[in-house]
Amino acid sequence: MKKLKNTLAIGTLGVVLLSAGVATAGDRHIIAPTDYSLDLMQASELALAQVPGDIQSLELEKEDGKIVWEVKVASADQQRHKLIIDANTGEVLENKLKKHRSWFGDGE
Repeated sequence: MKKLKNTLAIGTLGVVLLSAGVATAGDRHIIAPTDYSLDLMQASELALAQVPGDIQSLELEKEDGKIVWEVKVASADQQRHKLIIDANTGEVLENKLKKHRSWFGDGE
């Protein structure tokens, strides 16, 4: 699956890092603000309406030609959820519960 990312990470001290684009396969790809209609705050609100808790990370990605927000949330009971939200319609396309502590790897 081809993924292009604009990454937004929120740290515990409220530090925000934003990357304009990520190079993939030797090319530089950028998702322009005009390519999607759901902004960061709207994606955050939708994710927290589905899974109340703390947002651990947000990534704007292009997956299979569709621009989506990937939102990782630690719920109030400390379960970890990964949500995929369509960046144009706001539809929650996926809400997966992670089976182990790490956000990374194959424990979905």
